[in-house]
Amino acid sequence: MYEYDDQQIKEEALQSKAAAVIQQRWKEYCARREAEAAMLTTSDRGKLVAIAAAAAAAATAGDTAAAGGEEAGEDPAVYLDEYVRLVEKRRDVIGRSLACQRQLARYFAAQRQRKGEERPQPVSPEAEQQYWVAVRQLQEERRVVQDRKEASGTLLSEVKARHQSTIEEALAQEEQFRQYIRQLAEESVFVRTHQRLTAEEIDAFLKKETEQRREVRNARIRHILLCHELKKLQKTAEQRDQQQDGMNLIDFEQLKIENTNLNEKIEERNEDLLKLRRKVTTTIHVLTHVKEKLEFMKIENAQLRRQVSMTEDELNELRDKLAQTKRRRDHFITSNIKMRESMPMVGSEKLLLDYENRKAACNTMRQNVLDNAAKHKELLAATGRNQVVLNRLQKSLASGIPANVGEKPFNMLAS
Repeated sequence: MYEYDDQQIKEEALQSKAAAVIQQRWKEYCARREAEAAMLTTSDRGKLVAIAAAAAAAATAGDTAAAGGEEAGEDPAVYLDEYVRLVEKRRDVIGRSLACQRQLARYFAAQRQRKGEERPQPVSPEAEQQYWVAVRQLQEERRVVQDRKEASGTLLSEVKARHQSTIEEALAQEEQFRQYIRQLAEESVFVRTHQRLTAEEIDAFLKKETEQRREVRNARIRHILLCHELKKLQKTAEQRDQQQDGMNLIDFEQLKIENTNLNEKIEERNEDLLKLRRKVTTTIHVLTHVKEKLEFMKIENAQLRRQVSMTEDELNELRDKLAQTKRRRDHFITSNIKMRESMPMVGSEKLLLDYENRKAACNTMRQNVLDNAAKHKELLAATGRNQVVLNRLQKSLASGIPANVGEKPFNMLAS
């Protein structure tokens, strides 16, 4: 992580240096052009026209030769106008490039400011020279890559044209083999079930075989490419060993020193990382404890809210009961006042005692009356039953039934 940050910082510093160098070169170029334009005279301008015409003619020599010399008699002013137009176009392109580079410089400066980094130091002439050398090397490498690409494309076309018949023959044989497999599959029969393969099963098998052949072909191509790459790397390694025969030990020692320095930096960064991890772990523990405490407080708060709501409900019920009790009390007070006004004896203790005695005597007499009424009712019922028995006896005597028949009723009556 830290190595990536260092590399990114170095790249940003190089980009800032490159932008500053380009801006400085462009300013110098503009100042030089302005000085030359101020010092130019009419004769000098004529010479410039001739030089521009000659340069344009040299640049378009191939085209004019291919066209058969049609443009040989044109006016040099045309080339001058073309030169001026191209210069203006180049100036516009450089202006847009500088604007984009300024935006990039502002962006990288803001990014460095956010990270708390220092501003880059002024570019040295050595760094400037290295930049332009790198630019020229990049152009040369691009040209070489383009030439190699064109040569490879030409060689590939020649190889394809040379082996096209072989490729077509191989494809035809592969298709013939596939048709042969299809024919065999259509003619084959299961021994147990005596059933043939369906067209879907045959197509699925052929598709699977085609995929496997494609994978094998790709693997072979990959193997060939890797073999060529291996040979190329071996050849490059041999050339490098031949070129740097005595520099290997020096490079090895330098790499050992750099490796030692990097290991020290890695150890320092690892220590910083361990400290940060401990700090993060402590922070996570504290945060977890705070979260647990917060959850506990939330639960406790919810319980207290429920208790408060229950207490409020009970308080409301008690308030309602108190209001009812107060209304009942007021009603009793009012009824007591009315009773005292309507019954003066309520205030006399002797009258109340006499009233209580009379009330108790009345209740006793009322209970006696009820008991006597119940006894009277029972006696009436017994008299009715005896009367029925007496009537039966009289009927039996009148009809001449023996006297012992009626002994039981008389015994019952006696009992």
